[in-house]
Amino acid sequence: MKIKRVYIDNYRFFSSFELKFETNKQNCSTGIYGHNGTGKTTVLKLIKILASTVHQYFNFLNNSGVDDKQKKFVLLFSLDEAYHRIQSKFGNINLEVEFENTKETAVKLAFRDGKILVNGAPLNHYLEKDSKSRLPGILAQFTNFYFYPSIAQLHSELLSQPSASNKKESSNPQVESFVDKLLPFLSAQGAIIEDWTNFTTLTSKELVPLSQQYKDSINNKSKQYNEFKAFLDNILEDKKLASVKDDVVWFSMERRGGSEELIRLQDLSAGEFHLITRIIKLYTSQCSNGLLMFDEPETSFHFEWQKKLLDIIHGVPGCTNNQIIFASHSEHLAQLCDQFIFLSYDSKECRVRVFDDSVAGPTSSQFVKETNA
Repeated sequence: MKIKRVYIDNYRFFSSFELKFETNKQNCSTGIYGHNGTGKTTVLKLIKILASTVHQYFNFLNNSGVDDKQKKFVLLFSLDEAYHRIQSKFGNINLEVEFENTKETAVKLAFRDGKILVNGAPLNHYLEKDSKSRLPGILAQFTNFYFYPSIAQLHSELLSQPSASNKKESSNPQVESFVDKLLPFLSAQGAIIEDWTNFTTLTSKELVPLSQQYKDSINNKSKQYNEFKAFLDNILEDKKLASVKDDVVWFSMERRGGSEELIRLQDLSAGEFHLITRIIKLYTSQCSNGLLMFDEPETSFHFEWQKKLLDIIHGVPGCTNNQIIFASHSEHLAQLCDQFIFLSYDSKECRVRVFDDSVAGPTSSQFVKETNA
């Protein structure tokens, strides 16, 4: 699933606002750059809200069926609730988002006049039996899309939620809470290593009753984990993923004299923590042929890591041929993408203007230089 176009009208300073995204290559990337308040994050959030609402609705239809009158009533009621939430937050917005999948078939979503439309038909149209046969094809469009909020927004959301941990109070609760959300995956990987260790220490006599399927499963999981560990260790260079034990993720660092020091994930630098958690979330998604949207991914990163970020994301094991969209305050990071878009607020017309290097007219790069001069 890749996004081709987004159109926004009648919302804040968006008036006949249109972005067209390049999708004609594998691992395509778009950098959206602009000053604070020009709507970069808003664009990504609107795409996410519309796509996720449609995905949840279709997924429920596909899994539960709609033959029961009560189910129809519940679905229609929940749909009205969704419309109300969107309209109360975004008013009479006119929003259109167009996607395509790997077979280059398109799905057009819209929120117009208080209703969500899919390929021109209202969502409740898909309650009809003759329309349900089209669900799998449309649903497949929305299985691989992810929105990664900025670290500041993530911390704000986490602080508003109760921590999943019952441990003693931390001096950095937002970081601890974020780690709690990652521990199920990491603990599972730690368990795999523990199982593998136990497995390899068994005597040959004890190995006989074990099925080949179990042995293959352990081997495969261990291989996946080692692949992920090697990828992560190569990025960090001076630190290595050491272990996951008792819900604590440990990294090792070699000190002068050859001794080794163990450091918890949440005690690493802000940039290291930011990068590692993003990589873990990407790896667990195993997203391929999908859409990955990142808000302010450059936060806490030195320019050298900013330069490597695209290659790192494309290189995460199991994540291939994804469309990447950055909403960034870093002009340098945005310009490393295949497509560079600059958003600028026009105070005379009270709207956001778009400058795109891939279309005719003033390019983003030229306009950025003029604006910053």
